[in-house]
Amino acid sequence: MLIQGRNSSSLTLQVLNHPQVPTTVTVQAPAWSPRNQNLTLTGKLDAPVGFGTGSTVDIWRLDDPLAGEGTLIGSATVAADGTFSYTDRPRAKGDVQYTVQYGGDARHAYAYGSVTVNITSD
Repeated sequence: MLIQGRNSSSLTLQVLNHPQVPTTVTVQAPAWSPRNQNLTLTGKLDAPVGFGTGSTVDIWRLDDPLAGEGTLIGSATVAADGTFSYTDRPRAKGDVQYTVQYGGDARHAYAYGSVTVNITSD
């Protein structure tokens, strides 16, 4: 917003700061699931300010938590109430870590949440 000085021809720039609000991601999944079967992750984005239409979260899968590298397996649309769900069909046995990332926007900070599922034999 530009404001002109009262008794001069100078202009003053006033910047209105709208900082990003803290955002959290909560992720739920079953403690275990059979290999090669559908596994549904559910979760919620939470912030003091609502989310706009079309917000998405990215879903990463880490088949070996000790390896430290994951694979982006998809994204999920966030509903108006902040909830989302994603279905995967894991092939690897053992502990699989899922991480859900929200990239943030002009009003919301970046956030992520993780859950580990033990994938058992078929």
